[in-house]
Amino acid sequence: MFLGSSAKPIDDSLKNLVDEIEAQSPGLMVLTAREFRYSLRQTSVEVTIKEPRPFNVLEEFIIRAGIELDPPPKADELASVLGLDPVFVRSAIATLQTLQTLDVTSLITVTPEGRLFYEKGSVPQPPESLQIYAIADPLGEKLSFHSEPLNDVPVNLPDLADFINTDNTIADISSLSLEEIQQSIQASGLGLHVPKDGKFVISCRVIAPTKIIWKKISLFVIYNVLEDKLSLQLRSRKQILESASNLLEALQSEGKISLQALCELSNETITFECEVTLQKEEWLGILPVWLNVVLQGLKSKNVPDDSVSFKTALSLLSQVSDEEAFIESLRQGWRQVIGAIATNNFQAALNLLSDEVWQEFLRLAISQPPLDTPEKFIAKYTASQTTTRRPQKRRQK
Repeated sequence: MFLGSSAKPIDDSLKNLVDEIEAQSPGLMVLTAREFRYSLRQTSVEVTIKEPRPFNVLEEFIIRAGIELDPPPKADELASVLGLDPVFVRSAIATLQTLQTLDVTSLITVTPEGRLFYEKGSVPQPPESLQIYAIADPLGEKLSFHSEPLNDVPVNLPDLADFINTDNTIADISSLSLEEIQQSIQASGLGLHVPKDGKFVISCRVIAPTKIIWKKISLFVIYNVLEDKLSLQLRSRKQILESASNLLEALQSEGKISLQALCELSNETITFECEVTLQKEEWLGILPVWLNVVLQGLKSKNVPDDSVSFKTALSLLSQVSDEEAFIESLRQGWRQVIGAIATNNFQAALNLLSDEVWQEFLRLAISQPPLDTPEKFIAKYTASQTTTRRPQKRRQK
């Protein structure tokens, strides 16, 4: 199945990266490395920004008079005190009213917002509108904003969505509250919503239909020989996408990923070809993984119970030490596989347990007393494959 590099489902464009991963971590084996495409949703939006500017000397006098004098003066009264042309003062007051720093009344009345800005030595500028792009990433489960649109180029690769059944969808941007949009814009680092600096996004509206943008992504199925653990990893070029990889691990445990289809493990590829050039230390550790995949194939009738690959795999048992780190997984795997074969064809399972193989089953404790014959062993684990188990009589010869 996963032995020679030519037999592994590894895309040519990823072979160098696979070699690099395995060279850096000898305990890791890349079983599959494939390129896919997945879709992002890009929406053009217009946001309106309000931010402050330092107030000038006249604006400071006007706001200060409105805060400190009781009762607050009128425009002409303040102009007289300052010795300025009333027209000039009224114009400055009108500007501050437009900026919602002063209430529109005959008296100079400072708004609550105006008081906050005054404490920082500033006044708000007229709102400014600009176009940005909302990018919804279902795989990363996030909404981000960009100042420029993503490159829209054709990506002729299999769609990852064909293999992954995910219910994790991102809500349409038009359904989000202003607060939610503000938080996403702030997290995107565009510097458009910075409350501590008095800069706020005060509105957001969609100005163009949502567009699908395809992105290239690489999937790696990696087996850790030392930990006897299979993991899924998503990468964009060499960068590991941690959140997306974690999402895949969760979906795999829920049965929402077709790993067999993903790795193209068809009848032809679910084989265990033994090549003379292989180093046994590198590949014996993958036996438990192969057994797990084959077990699923037997259950789904995709693997014939008389496949020659079983004899080949069984012949490797003589090279396995009972102190291997993966020995317990190997024992459990063979028990389940032999049981699954026997459930379909008892004689086929019995034929696999030749005298030589049976001695290895005993040496490696795959079979233990009182299962001291192949027939008893098969009967025991055939029963475990069914939903109703009949008690087995255990007798020593």
